[in-house]
Amino acid sequence: MKNLELANQFLDAFSRFRRNKLLFPVLEGIPRAEFFIMHCIGVYQKKNPEKMGVRISALSAQSGMSMPAVSQVLNSMEEKGYVERCMTKSDRRVVYVCLTETGQGLLRKAMEEFCDFVGTIVENFGEEKTLTLIGLMNELSDVIGSLRPDIEELLSKESM
Repeated sequence: MKNLELANQFLDAFSRFRRNKLLFPVLEGIPRAEFFIMHCIGVYQKKNPEKMGVRISALSAQSGMSMPAVSQVLNSMEEKGYVERCMTKSDRRVVYVCLTETGQGLLRKAMEEFCDFVGTIVENFGEEKTLTLIGLMNELSDVIGSLRPDIEELLSKESM
């Protein structure tokens, strides 16, 4: 019975985040999925400036989104001029994505807003509690990952 009570509290806590979309604020004109993908691309481009861009499969793995979902987000971002796709001459099946200048500027602005949001959280919640929460969330993610080694396979089946 105790596990049922904890399970309900666990679900309620996560439901509050999901319902209120508390983890990511609404950034002016940027859907959350686009912001997250934009951030993944930006981080990759900074770490690998010599590369053409990031592969869609890497974005899928990094974001935890299915390949079709990532492609759908990228299509929207490409229409808005935030990203561009390029293929290598040696293998036209391999597609890379990079941020355009417009996308880079928008990411900078969005990150400023997001950093302000995080700063407000830290002011209200406290730095020590925030760091503890981040550590606990990372540990929880590792525990869930170790209990669910099949999760990648399940996520790819969901997208079919």
